[in-house]
Amino acid sequence: MDPITIGLIIAGLLSAGAIIALLTWDQVDSFVTSHAVNQGTAKLIQKRLESGEFVVVAGVSGSNGTKLKERTWQAKAIDAELGRRFGGRDEITIKT
Repeated sequence: MDPITIGLIIAGLLSAGAIIALLTWDQVDSFVTSHAVNQGTAKLIQKRLESGEFVVVAGVSGSNGTKLKERTWQAKAIDAELGRRFGGRDEITIKT
């Protein structure tokens, strides 16, 4: 993992707050969609902790790569659709 990704995960762990039971794709997609900009991107990172819980960080960036908004969730589980979107990867980038 590159240093930026590791930094995002650490920042996410520090700001995650409450642990939710189940994080769904709809929750993540709603955040990304509400902060999307023309020709921007959203980087989604997931990390499974030793406890079995998940930390998911979503960062929305503008067309020039500047991060505009970030959100972190800590959850006991992720739904099947969110797991499918990650497809066994720790991070994905989507166009907004």
